[in-house]
Amino acid sequence: MQLEALSPFSFLLGAVVSYLVANVFHGRDIRNQQDVLNRGLVAEGTITAITGAALERRVHFQFLPSGATAWVQCCQVDRRDGVVASLPSVGTRVAVRYLPENPRRAVIAKLVSRFVRD
Repeated sequence: MQLEALSPFSFLLGAVVSYLVANVFHGRDIRNQQDVLNRGLVAEGTITAITGAALERRVHFQFLPSGATAWVQCCQVDRRDGVVASLPSVGTRVAVRYLPENPRRAVIAKLVSRFVRD
């Protein structure tokens, strides 16, 4: 009898823990993106691909950092809240912000959420 009650409880506990962990990572990712947006240098990039479903769309892009000889390729998850916004199409030129000490930390400015949930 106790084993029958333990299974639904375990499932519910797992779902709650999973939700909390996802929420923590989501908030951290948004804060990291905003940090790059605030401190980063500007470069022009190009959208190379868009993958994933509506809630986890990944925007792949490339750009050439100032003074670099090789293109940097990055991927950014579109985490904007609210109504699903339109994304730029593949091949579109976009403004990219990146950290000069680590150009792999780059974001497409218009895809960064302006609000952080704590």
